[in-house]
Amino acid sequence: MPKIGPVSNVDILPATITKDRLASNTITLEIPIPLGFIPTGLATDSVGVKFESKQYLISSTLLQSAKNVYFESDLQQLTGGTVALELYDYTALVVITSLSLSATTKRTRSADILASLVAGNPVGVRFNVTTAGATGSVGGGASPVLIVVIGVS
Repeated sequence: MPKIGPVSNVDILPATITKDRLASNTITLEIPIPLGFIPTGLATDSVGVKFESKQYLISSTLLQSAKNVYFESDLQQLTGGTVALELYDYTALVVITSLSLSATTKRTRSADILASLVAGNPVGVRFNVTTAGATGSVGGGASPVLIVVIGVS
């Protein structure tokens, strides 16, 4: 029997594969939802919240469709200190999760926070200096996102 190479194009007739024939979450998609941009040049030589992003309203549709939700961010500038990027719930007045970023850890992702999100509550990102750097230290340049994982089946 001759060997057959990789399949590069397959025509599937409409309605040949139906939803009930796919295992749950056969296909998963990660969809980033931008939560704004945190500017560079924020003072990190004293502790405290130095910047708050615009707010994003958590919808019930997002929560019903999501399999998982993660908070992720980078940090382009940090000359001193340690910074926590906090995903903050403005209705419940609580930090949902916090990413600790330093000069050596410039990108990180949280654990799954789906269970901590509440439909109808606005969330935003806070740039919180948790350990002060030397006088004149600055930081910022972050692009935080919610990563929504959708399972398709």
